[in-house]
Amino acid sequence: MFRWSRSTEVDLLVARISEVCGEQTRDVAAINEKIGVISSVAQRNSETAQGSASSSEELNSQAKILEDMLKKFK
Repeated sequence: MFRWSRSTEVDLLVARISEVCGEQTRDVAAINEKIGVISSVAQRNSETAQGSASSSEELNSQAKILEDMLKKFK
């Protein structure tokens, strides 16, 4: 019957730790990639919101001009 030596047990544990560290490294890289995607989407949303606010201000200004013009016909 084969008996595990203490060094064999340590070697197996070190190999497993190394394997798990590799998995964690890949997982962290995947998380970082997804955070980059989220950041990009948030930036685009911010730009869109700024554009919408600018358009809203312009429409509000044009509505005020139109309102003033229509007052002349009353």
